[in-house]
Amino acid sequence: MKNLKIGVKLLITFMIIIVLFCATVTASIMGLTENEEKYSEFYNVGYQITNKVMSMRRGLQIVVKDLSFITMEDNAEEVKEYQADLDKELDLLSENGDWLFANFTGDKQLLDAFSEKIMAAMEMQETVLTTTQTDRQAAQRMLLDEYQPLVDDAVDALIHVSEVAEEEAETNYTETVAMQERLIMIQLSMAGGALLITIILSLYLTRAITKPIRDLEKSAEKIVDGDFNISITYKSKDEMGRLADAFRNMTEILEEVITDASRLLSEMADGNFDVRTRAEERYVGEFQSLLLSIRKLNSGLSSTLGQINRSADQVAAGSDQVSIGAQALSQGSTEQAAAVEELATTIAGISTQVKDTATDALEAKKQSTMAGDEAEECNQQMRDMMNAMEEITRTSDEIGKIIKTIEDIAFQTNILALNAAVEASRAGTAGKGFAVVADEVRNLANKSTVASQNTAELIEGSIKAVSRGTQIADSTAQSLVKVVEEVRSASGKVDKIADAAEEQAGAIEQVTLGINQISSVVQTNSATAEESAAASQELSEQADMLKQLVAKFILRAEYAMASTPADTGYSNTRPSGDYINLD
Repeated sequence: MKNLKIGVKLLITFMIIIVLFCATVTASIMGLTENEEKYSEFYNVGYQITNKVMSMRRGLQIVVKDLSFITMEDNAEEVKEYQADLDKELDLLSENGDWLFANFTGDKQLLDAFSEKIMAAMEMQETVLTTTQTDRQAAQRMLLDEYQPLVDDAVDALIHVSEVAEEEAETNYTETVAMQERLIMIQLSMAGGALLITIILSLYLTRAITKPIRDLEKSAEKIVDGDFNISITYKSKDEMGRLADAFRNMTEILEEVITDASRLLSEMADGNFDVRTRAEERYVGEFQSLLLSIRKLNSGLSSTLGQINRSADQVAAGSDQVSIGAQALSQGSTEQAAAVEELATTIAGISTQVKDTATDALEAKKQSTMAGDEAEECNQQMRDMMNAMEEITRTSDEIGKIIKTIEDIAFQTNILALNAAVEASRAGTAGKGFAVVADEVRNLANKSTVASQNTAELIEGSIKAVSRGTQIADSTAQSLVKVVEEVRSASGKVDKIADAAEEQAGAIEQVTLGINQISSVVQTNSATAEESAAASQELSEQADMLKQLVAKFILRAEYAMASTPADTGYSNTRPSGDYINLD
């Protein structure tokens, strides 16, 4: 794998990591799918069976209640209403029973026992209804002595069915939890293995890339320090191997070029401009510019020294002109001093205005900060109001639960009043007073039910209103957050303005200092101009000395005796064709 390209190495490594990741994700998805099926079975079967059984038990209680009212009620319209409610509950009871027979996976004998009991109860119900038309008291006795026990037996059978369903649901839940634990262990094992393999591959790939890079880095540091005595041992057919080969070749070429260039420059530094290169074949690419520059330097210095020799004669003649120029410079310096003083006055006025601006910007910054703090405080108060609304909603839910309890109590009271009325009826004339009391209790229970329902509706309306208020408050809080952000942004911009004003004030102070320095320089120039005239004589003497010094250099033949500057054949850009070859 060492000779593979780096891109291929990275591709293989990441493909292995991707495969491991896909395997881990696939195992997780399979486990989650199986777990979801278990939870779905728990909800759609066990949980629904319990709900259906509770609904059927409530339905049987309503059937008993409606049948009791039918046996006691004299009003035909009331009897029809009770009969309609009774038929509705029987249809619902039949529908739930069919669902149980289709979905219950436990002992079917329990359902058969319930079916047997309920069929007997239905037959007795028909008997009670038939007897009611001729003898109400006999029908009421049949209701209490024969029909009610059959219904109780049916309810007991339903309870057994519910218990079996709960046991199956518990078993299903236990299996689901165990499966989930196994899934977690499998996922952790696969993730750990994938992580270990990933770490191993990463370490191998990192070492395969960083080791040659470190060797090259050390070599590059030596080259930066001017040490070309380096040894690069890494060899490979990949990109890093080719880079190491190129680095070795580069080092050899650099060493030869620098050695040759150093020799050329050293000879010229010693005054010998008649010198030639010994490694022209190494000056390739950009190195050609280096050799060309050395040659241009050689030609330029030779030409310059020749010109210096000729110019020295002209320096003496120009010394008189220097004296005249010095006098003109002295006069101009006086005029500059007046102009500089006027400019200093103007700058002082600008400095005052900038300082005022900086002061105003700082004040604006303080006010912007105060506005941001107040907006933040409003936002916090809005959040407190939202928390209070949530507390109102929770309290309303608790009140709703209490009202539900009141409704259940009213319903049980109604049933007790019904039973009391039945007992009063059985007592005959002696129980009439007790029957009146039972009827009043039943009326009171009905009123309690109606009142609790009205209260529940009012609480529901309150919850909706609180919900709307919460939404409005949330929207307001979001708006306040935006306001705070805008205020903070404005404060930041004001900070920048204040900082800029301070920087401008500092800059103007620097300008003022510079003008003062200019004024001092102008005065110095005036004195210097006076001295220039005296120096012109000395300049003539120095020109003679300069000619003597130039005579010590060994110039190339074409520049030694030239009376005008020689054409070197070079331009400021790299040549596209011929250049001077000194070999």
